[in-house]
Amino acid sequence: MEKKGQASIELIILVTIALALLAGFMIIEFIQTRDVMAAKRNLGAEDIANKLKTEISLAGRVKPVYERTFDLPNDIAGEEYFIIIGTNEVSVEVEVIGRQSSQAKLVPWEITSVNGQSTSGEAIEIPREDKRITIRKPNENTIALSSDPVT
Repeated sequence: MEKKGQASIELIILVTIALALLAGFMIIEFIQTRDVMAAKRNLGAEDIANKLKTEISLAGRVKPVYERTFDLPNDIAGEEYFIIIGTNEVSVEVEVIGRQSSQAKLVPWEITSVNGQSTSGEAIEIPREDKRITIRKPNENTIALSSDPVT
């Protein structure tokens, strides 16, 4: 009888240790997945900011009467993002692990307006649903951005 009781206790101890190890592995996997998704969102935001910077830089270097339209992704790793444009700065913001993360890039050319609003003095947020960006350079000293929803 005593051996059956000892075997039962040993089984309970082994099952408890196995469950503790399984829980530990699950927690580690959760943390690793969260960190990978955070890195993916940060890289995605940086890619979009670099794309905008490149397109604005190209517009600034070419001769007047330039226009280009391009689409941006709808989300970054399943998370909505938004774009803020200042006179000499482009910023892409996305939520990463419960906090806003911002990827800002300075542009070498002055952006004079976004969606018809002057950028002098304040940065302008592009609406979240607007992912089609048009860059216009109607004359030598003016770079204007406009945004529309992708249809």
